[in-house]
Amino acid sequence: MQSEAIALQLEASRRAAKLNAMVLADEDGLCVASSGDMPNDEIAVYIAMLGNKVENFEGTLYSKDSRYNVRIRRFSLGDQRLFLCAVGGGGEARASEIHRSLGGVQRILAAA
Repeated sequence: MQSEAIALQLEASRRAAKLNAMVLADEDGLCVASSGDMPNDEIAVYIAMLGNKVENFEGTLYSKDSRYNVRIRRFSLGDQRLFLCAVGGGGEARASEIHRSLGGVQRILAAA
């Protein structure tokens, strides 16, 4: 139920900003929840690697076959470190939806 609620939150943000994907990952690079038709499990690994080094990032992630314009935000809930990522769209849209989604995701996770 909790992961479904998070996925719905991410989907609403993704659609509102016309993003390619929204991905929530844990510090091990596992995709907790996502929205969009992208290789979200792969993106989760990359955002965890980067997010464990910096709190916020906006730029391009490169994989072997692709590149992704992203905004990443690291946050903590209790002793758990998580990463929220907006993929695609414009810079302002990514920033706005990261902020919006972060509040929703934190409320959903805190209610569990």
